[in-house]
Amino acid sequence: MKKGKEKKQPKQPLTPNKAFKAVLPVLVCIVLFIVIGITLVIIGNNKGNNPKVTSPDDTYLQFGNYRVTREEMYETLRKDYGLTEVIRQIDELIFKDEVNQVNIDSEKYVKFLNDKFFSESKTDDDKKKAWNELLDSAVISATITKADADAAKDKFDDTTTAAWVKLANSYKLEYAREQWAIKQFLANYRIEKGLEAGADVISEDEIKNEYKNTYGENATNGGKNAIAIVIPFTSEEAAKKLMASYGINTEVLGTYTDGWVKSTFDEKGTEKPKETDYFTEDEIMKIFCDMYNEVLGYYTGSDIITSEKYTLEYDAVKTLAKMKKVLNVKMQSYATVKQNIDLPTTIQLSDVSKTANIKWVQKIKDGDETKEVEIPNGKLEVVVPEEGSSTSINLSATISFADDEENHVSVSYSIVVKPEAEEITEPFETTLTAESGNNWTFSLNNEMGNEHSKFVWSYDDTTDLGKYVLKTLKLGTYPGAYTIKPTSLSSSSSSNKYYYLIIKVGNEDGKTLEELHDKIKEDLTKALYSANYSLERYYFEERAKHNIVFYDHYLERLYQFAYETCYQTLKVTDFAEYKLNKKKSKTVVAKIDELSITADDLFASLETKYSSIYATSSINRYQILKDNVLYNPWTNKINKKYVNKAVKADVNSVKNYFALDYFANYYGYYYFRVSPYNFDSSYGWDNFIKDYYGVSEEKDLLLLSSVFGSQGRIYADSLRTYRNKVITYDIINEQIKKRNNPDKLYDVDVLNVVIYVDYDYDGTPDTKISASNTEDVTEENWSAEQIQLAYKLAEIFMTKEDLIENGEDGKEKTRYEKLEEMVKIYNQASCRTNTDESNEALTNLFAEFKKAGLFVKLEKSTFDQCDSLVDEFHEAMHKMWAVAKESEEGLTETHNMLYDVVESGKYAFSSPYGYHAVVVTDFRQPVDAPTADEFELYRAMAIVEANRETIESVTKSLDSDNVKSNKTLRESYNAELNLAKAEITKYLEIAQKYATDIVDENYKMSDTLKKKIDKWVESVDDVDGSTDPDIEKNTSSLVITSLLNDLLVELDKDNIKFASTFNKDQLRLYINNLIESYNEEK
Repeated sequence: MKKGKEKKQPKQPLTPNKAFKAVLPVLVCIVLFIVIGITLVIIGNNKGNNPKVTSPDDTYLQFGNYRVTREEMYETLRKDYGLTEVIRQIDELIFKDEVNQVNIDSEKYVKFLNDKFFSESKTDDDKKKAWNELLDSAVISATITKADADAAKDKFDDTTTAAWVKLANSYKLEYAREQWAIKQFLANYRIEKGLEAGADVISEDEIKNEYKNTYGENATNGGKNAIAIVIPFTSEEAAKKLMASYGINTEVLGTYTDGWVKSTFDEKGTEKPKETDYFTEDEIMKIFCDMYNEVLGYYTGSDIITSEKYTLEYDAVKTLAKMKKVLNVKMQSYATVKQNIDLPTTIQLSDVSKTANIKWVQKIKDGDETKEVEIPNGKLEVVVPEEGSSTSINLSATISFADDEENHVSVSYSIVVKPEAEEITEPFETTLTAESGNNWTFSLNNEMGNEHSKFVWSYDDTTDLGKYVLKTLKLGTYPGAYTIKPTSLSSSSSSNKYYYLIIKVGNEDGKTLEELHDKIKEDLTKALYSANYSLERYYFEERAKHNIVFYDHYLERLYQFAYETCYQTLKVTDFAEYKLNKKKSKTVVAKIDELSITADDLFASLETKYSSIYATSSINRYQILKDNVLYNPWTNKINKKYVNKAVKADVNSVKNYFALDYFANYYGYYYFRVSPYNFDSSYGWDNFIKDYYGVSEEKDLLLLSSVFGSQGRIYADSLRTYRNKVITYDIINEQIKKRNNPDKLYDVDVLNVVIYVDYDYDGTPDTKISASNTEDVTEENWSAEQIQLAYKLAEIFMTKEDLIENGEDGKEKTRYEKLEEMVKIYNQASCRTNTDESNEALTNLFAEFKKAGLFVKLEKSTFDQCDSLVDEFHEAMHKMWAVAKESEEGLTETHNMLYDVVESGKYAFSSPYGYHAVVVTDFRQPVDAPTADEFELYRAMAIVEANRETIESVTKSLDSDNVKSNKTLRESYNAELNLAKAEITKYLEIAQKYATDIVDENYKMSDTLKKKIDKWVESVDDVDGSTDPDIEKNTSSLVITSLLNDLLVELDKDNIKFASTFNKDQLRLYINNLIESYNEEK
């Protein structure tokens, strides 16, 4: 394949104004049969050198003037699906022994099928849906019968049905071929690595390293699941208020990073917090447990983390650390002395279970040396210096237990001796008391007590919260194991706006190497051959060994592209060059050894699988094109002048790039969506458009629904005409009347206070059972008490606005400003009442709702009956709009309408999102419908404006040096310019028929009328986008379902004649499935 040179960006081809998106129906096949769009052969037999079917001119399909021959049918199917089918038949022969050895009931093969069928299905309902869709596509492709599908419906896990057995057999080739290639790959890998035949390709060291990196010490959190207590809050202020209630000094959270400081610490002093000012590990653990229970205990009606959920085990090291802290506090009272001291000699635990001894030594300087002199019984003799001077005594204390010499702790002190020191009059304490240090072991899991509690975080958790627990917090380090201040994990892309207090309290034991050994070995082995094309190369090599030869030169180009792509992807440079076959055959498409696949053989297999798709696509396309008068091969009508300009505008520039080998490399795909892109200029332009697009003449490209990444100009024009016939003013107006009936109509500005629950703390409301979702949701997330509290909270938000003070300028705030302030206060409120608060009344009102786990957010929106909202919201808004419309009193920023006007005594209604306390601040009357003339004017002027944009773009391109220096491009752009001008003239004449004023070349539709029709068009939810005449918009499902329904009518009338081998029942099933799928989308 030739290497591409750096090229200039080509003129984008076939863009009449702004091209339609493709609309011809394509079967969306599930799992087994991947179907791509069909590019249709549209006229005559293509004379060429490729093999032909017998009786090529026999009629295969006849519908009015539209006639499809066997040759045309074959050419289209062979072009789109031929290579896949040829390779399947060849590989069935090559791998027949391997295929015969596959046991469709084996555990390994059934797993293979389940992975294929249900790889994206998580639930049984998902699997059931995927299975039923698979059955439909398998019937259409004739893999199973309709009776097979009916008998197996919903039975996705039944491997005994006829449908499952037939599908299983259809996959045997893929499975057998893959297993064979894996063996070849591993055999070659052993040779490359110098291993003996049959030896393990993965060493024990590799398995150990993988375990270490993925599941062991180098993995996140050492490959262990973390146990953590996570407490969420709606705001940082709410978290701080609760912390303060537990005696934590929240004023210094950002100042001191050594841990939580007690509220008794006064920062106004100059000293930093002492050891005694910090909470101990045991105290911190207890606070976390208590705070968690206070915030989340509502859901079970009692504490979640009880004393039964953790054990305290005595720890000598932690105990000695506590003893050291006690001794430090005592020695602070001896900082300055003037008398002998009885130092503490023992520290006993408060439960008197253990006593530690303190050994004292005095450090005395003797020349250059320092001597350590033991102080017997802790009795320190002090020599007081003369007045005005001082001395220092340096001491060292070692705390240890008599029965545990390994664990001890040492600490040094310096005592200043001054005559001016205060006399110690209190008795000396020689025995101190300390609390024991403990290891906290928690028995927490995600199923205990409260279904919404999460304590265990999987080592491979990739959520923001999971990563914080696993990576940021360090178990057993203080304060590293917990968040000192409330932490937000929100980001610009995250809906999680909560704050958290978190402590990591343990790890679950990870799986051992022995447990994971076989899995790691299997995973590492798979990784060797999982890269793209690692196995495919063996298929190519095996086919070459069996002397694969193509006589169909188009299919051979496709095969060559796949062959070269395989090795290039693998970065293999010494592969055998694929040599194109120059020999010809009139009947044989491809062969290996004793197998020859003829055009008739290929046609027969393609017809069985794809004839329904072809018939539907081809007849639909004919229905769109059959009345056009620009170029109609079925009526022999042609506007030669127009066609010549269109070919020059849309085709000649592409032909120019083909000659420059753009289609021989990635540029062919990037600019023109041609794939594979290995058609160099030597292939010949005529051969290319015949083989790739199925046309014999360039003008036929104008009729294609998909060509060079766009649509043929005449096809686009015909599609617009067809669409305008289907989607008429009357149809749209009828849709609008349905939408605008008195039971649905509304248009309002709304303030929506959403009261919701969010147990998983992902920032979005958890689903509530409501009228619109009872078929889909069976488990209620709301308790009866929460429901009552939601109504109560809604009433507070709607009736307590007087508690919000006016603005600084004394002006009364708007309803939105008041609600915004109330929501802010709510989110900052604690779950405790507290009289020492600003906004005390509201804060205390909100406490019980916060404790019940109710969340609140405010939304400001404009809604009408066409918006995508749940039914409950539509119904409530319509009722409120109707009341507002009948009221003589207008709505203002301060005078609004509450929900209780439609349901007395209630200030909120429920939906799947929770409860909505709504305020309507403004409303509008329904949009007046335009007249039919105004609508047709709107359609015409949309096309005029699109062509004006084309002229502006083309004119700019004509001034570029690239175009000025290329005659073909100049002619192409000038032809497009002329066509756009002609379109403008044509549609301005049409516009004049409907306009009430004079239409000249500069005419523009009034903004008022355009906005009016825009609004009218937007209100048609059922034909979304289809009424907008801008041809950039996608054709609606109404057009496609109209085509399909017309096709069914013609079938019923027997107006379409098929070859005897065609399966009409298969066609009907396919059409009905398409209609159903489009109706679901709509």
